[in-house]
Amino acid sequence: MRKLQNKVALILGGTSGIGLASAKLFLEEGAKVILTGRKQRKIDAASKCLSGDFEIYQADITDFESTKKAIEKGVAQFGHLDIFYQVAGKATPILFNQATPKVYESEIKTDLIAPIVALWNAKQYLNPHASIIFTSTTFSTRPAPTMSAYGAAKAGLVQFAKSIALEYAEQKIRVNVLSPGSTETPIFDELGLPEDQIKGFKDFFRMVTPLKSLGQPEDLAKAALFLASDDSKHITGITIDVDGGLNQSWHLVPEA
Repeated sequence: MRKLQNKVALILGGTSGIGLASAKLFLEEGAKVILTGRKQRKIDAASKCLSGDFEIYQADITDFESTKKAIEKGVAQFGHLDIFYQVAGKATPILFNQATPKVYESEIKTDLIAPIVALWNAKQYLNPHASIIFTSTTFSTRPAPTMSAYGAAKAGLVQFAKSIALEYAEQKIRVNVLSPGSTETPIFDELGLPEDQIKGFKDFFRMVTPLKSLGQPEDLAKAALFLASDDSKHITGITIDVDGGLNQSWHLVPEA
């Protein structure tokens, strides 16, 4: 029997990168999948490469009302939720002295408040024994210059997940976090940087990652499948680093 047979999954940010890889795997494992995406072109591309029982809705996670409506439409189609999986987010690399308060407001809204509001709007549809999965980053525990806004927002999300894991335990609803390291996703292309700088970022992260490679979206999808399925039925309140050992690699930080 497939691992997610008869389960319904909501993937927020499921039309590219980690979210799309997870949607493909969840569908292969028998789930019915509700996806949200921000850009229509990515929604169209995802629709063509997915097969199975799924619905896709256009909704930016920071647009609370459109995300709520997407959740409601998906539940109206499939009846309930067994898996809540937040992937959508953003990173804005910027030095503190060059940033404005609006940078921090935007980052915290996207990476902390929006996932919380989305879960608030989905919570009434969660089945007993449901799995809630949030996506963080190694920058939440491994600080780096230019990543103070992103890291702070994601660190807050991890603490939120741990707290509600205790609250939901009585209902046998599990809450866990996936923490990617540097992963080969379209996020690099969306930084607005020249190709040589993007290549430099990738080369740097390969160098400081013990396994000497970038993660692939499928690596995160397999970890998400574990947390979504009954394979992890006795696991809640944890963060799984899917980062090639990056979170343990302080000794590999190059000297200036």
